[in-house]
Amino acid sequence: MYDEHTVTEYGRTGQRQHGVDVFARDHAGKNIGLQCKWTHESLGSGALASECEKAREFAPALDYFILWTTARRDVHLQDLAHGLDRSGEYPFAVGIRFWDDAIEQLNRMYTVASTYYTEWLDEHQVTADHDHRRKLRIAFDRPAFLDPIHLERDFGDLLQAVKDTLVFLKAGLLYDRYDRTLVAQALPFSLLSDAKYIEGLANVASMLTDLEALLQRGAAPFGAPVMTDANDVEQCDRLRRRIVTKVRSLSR
Repeated sequence: MYDEHTVTEYGRTGQRQHGVDVFARDHAGKNIGLQCKWTHESLGSGALASECEKAREFAPALDYFILWTTARRDVHLQDLAHGLDRSGEYPFAVGIRFWDDAIEQLNRMYTVASTYYTEWLDEHQVTADHDHRRKLRIAFDRPAFLDPIHLERDFGDLLQAVKDTLVFLKAGLLYDRYDRTLVAQALPFSLLSDAKYIEGLANVASMLTDLEALLQRGAAPFGAPVMTDANDVEQCDRLRRRIVTKVRSLSR
């Protein structure tokens, strides 16, 4: 969700922060304010509204305000956040995230685990290569690669999925293409240790590049990917099947 290069702590304890502990921008340039609340128990029902009121004064004006808390996920607080968001009372979208959400995010990031939880990784024999295989299955277990080509309603979505998957292979970051939330993180495949696995992933990346070029060719006359040639559709389908077959052989 956040562009990591824009994330900054705002002020320090004791200073007036207008309800914002961390400021960031998303990949669309929208302003995000985060308020962090540490608590032993569930958060009070008035805490979120109180922080929203403070955040009105933050500059630059926020597009999103999210309260992060160490409290466990709570349906009543979630309903409260949804109500405040729908009310239109604030000039920004309102959300709340819990300790459970933080743990789920951290569990997606092998680099965090390898830095802070090396003993756990050693005990469970989890290596970067093992972690990558698990994330590879996530990257390709999506309709863009699994649904029959004749059911594809938007080749633009397929093209974006191919681009996002190439970014995952090369940079190790897989984002949801709608809200840019980080779905999975792993090492770039070129930094892994299994030479045969790296060779296989290079082959997958090459086929994805060919698929991207095929979809781009369909986009050229129309400005958006439109498959009007039956031969192109069949070629696209064959290539997708080859990619999925190769990925399944690698992720076992």
